[in-house]
Amino acid sequence: GEDVSVIYGHLYPGSNKVSVGDVVSKGTQIASVGTTGYSTGNHLHFEVQKKNKTKIDGMSLISFN
Repeated sequence: GEDVSVIYGHLYPGSNKVSVGDVVSKGTQIASVGTTGYSTGNHLHFEVQKKNKTKIDGMSLISFN
């Protein structure tokens, strides 16, 4: 019930398939994973923040069932 922002990093440049404010459903492809900066291979940086920029453990929001 709380507004959060999700930040995805290290995406393949220009691969975004959604825009800010879009509503997505489970399974929707939002971009392609790539490698940027000093990374050594493709991976996803997944960060969740509250409106006040407090970080939330994103793994606590994922159901692995």
